[in-house]
Amino acid sequence: MNKSDTVRTVRSVDRAIDALEAVARSPVPLTLAQLVETLEVPKSTTLNIARTLVRRRLLDFDGSSKTYRIGYFLAGLASAMPQGGDLRSLAKPHLERLALDTREVVYLGLLEGNEIVFIEKIESSQPIRYIAQVGTRRPLHCTAGGKMCLAMQPDTYIQRYIAEVGLEKYTAHTITTLAALRRNLQEIRRCGYAVSNGEFLEDLTGLSVPILHPGPAAAGRHVLVVAGPSFRVRKRARSILALMKKTAAGVAEEAGLFGATVTKGAAQ
Repeated sequence: MNKSDTVRTVRSVDRAIDALEAVARSPVPLTLAQLVETLEVPKSTTLNIARTLVRRRLLDFDGSSKTYRIGYFLAGLASAMPQGGDLRSLAKPHLERLALDTREVVYLGLLEGNEIVFIEKIESSQPIRYIAQVGTRRPLHCTAGGKMCLAMQPDTYIQRYIAEVGLEKYTAHTITTLAALRRNLQEIRRCGYAVSNGEFLEDLTGLSVPILHPGPAAAGRHVLVVAGPSFRVRKRARSILALMKKTAAGVAEEAGLFGATVTKGAAQ
């Protein structure tokens, strides 16, 4: 391989990374035209980069909206990386104990853009359980973790979320009006936890509490989520929430003691 080939190869990798960063930092999925504008390279080159990243599952392509978003495989790669002192690795033992005590799936969620993304997961031991993998993204207005994140954001963020995403109806129980959402968020702030009863998926109940990790960069971004079938979770919600609050306090305390770094990516 000659020198010019080496330069072209490095440049193509550099552009691919630029594309990944552009999609990851955007609060909404990007179209090809928006990627072209961001990368400032020809459309044909951008298309080839995007197709390659989709083929390798680093980007996901939505055929209906013709947009790109970060692929789940990238989250899987990140989860395999040695983390040392970051919040995810410090939280994992606490999450494992919570999953053992509740027998439901436990997630560490992160507010990223206009969605919540699951960055750590401890599986439920129950035969009937909720299944969503690390890297899964969910809307904010109808999920427990999402509503918990929304409740900790300023009103300008909430207004922008509604303007950019809207209040899509997923089930008969989904909140679809601004007035109802504001009432719900006010109640979440008052009680310190969020509940979603069949608002995103029928017969699924999710519970969420914040992890108040020290430092403004993390404020309102990390949450703890427990989810499972409504027939099982709703009747145990009070006891599960008590365990979740204890777990969140333990994670926050350990994060402060060890100076854990927060997960990269902030609400845009």
